Amino acid sequence: MATNVLELQNLYDSMLPELMVEESGKLDDIQSIVGKRSEVVLGEDVYLSNSVSGQMIDKVFLGNVESIHLKDYISKEERENIVRAFVEHPMVEKEIVDPNPPIYSIGSHLYSSRPGMVEEDYFSGLKKSNEVLSEILRGNNYIEDFLKNVAARLGLQYERFSDKKGNEVKYGSLRMWGWGGTVDEGENKFVALPHEDLLDISNRFPELDIAKADNVYAAILCLSSGEDPSRTIIWDKVPTREDDLDPEKKKDYVFTPDMIDGVSSYSLQLCPGDLGVFPAHKIHAVAGAGERCTLSCFFHIHEGKLIFRT
Repeated sequence: MATNVLELQNLYDSMLPELMVEESGKLDDIQSIVGKRSEVVLGEDVYLSNSVSGQMIDKVFLGNVESIHLKDYISKEERENIVRAFVEHPMVEKEIVDPNPPIYSIGSHLYSSRPGMVEEDYFSGLKKSNEVLSEILRGNNYIEDFLKNVAARLGLQYERFSDKKGNEVKYGSLRMWGWGGTVDEGENKFVALPHEDLLDISNRFPELDIAKADNVYAAILCLSSGEDPSRTIIWDKVPTREDDLDPEKKKDYVFTPDMIDGVSSYSLQLCPGDLGVFPAHKIHAVAGAGERCTLSCFFHIHEGKLIFRT
């Protein structure tokens, strides 16, 4: 078994052709389907649509469909303006996440905070990042608009993750991989190795209210991509708190291959302008090559609230 993240990267690269990832559907097929019908349910995995509807929200959050793939959520002009303003902005930060390519981003990320230091590492930077994101997004709050629609439909109180001192999440976070040719040539290079986004936070920050939630969803708005857009792979595996703390099952932030061996999966392949939502408390990964720029966030449904965080 691999002992570090770089070895896991190489191991997953070698395994990828045999991971038996079930595609949500070929892109050409999806375009054809959406051109004829506004809403399609692909098995129990993905609700595919070109518009937000109450039926879609009910199916995903009250029914038996797991994920959402919204086609053309924003226009080409809007997303190109955002990407241009993002890459030119002096506040862009570079984050090294070995062995993946660097991540360029604007926005606070809870996963980067140190235990017991959320106020210093996360909330202290929110005011400035909100100002920058408002400038880049021209005041448009694309993901929050969608989440408020979900909350209203489900009868939930909408809440931004905050420190109760005036610092709160407003826009999500902008991120880009593959900037300046940092991704190796070829196909199926992992952008994010298999991981999950609930237990890591719960175990490290038990003092937070959201640490008590039993779910977390990721919302991702794809703004740009290479010719072959990256795929978000979701395995039907919810790890336990013990799995998260077991060094034989998790190395750094990555779950070892035996955690998904034989587990069924499906994938979302978001094109520029598409919005995807999936359960991030399940083990998932992003695989692909080339540029990928996204506006994204996490959200919890907990105690009658929909809580928006990054």
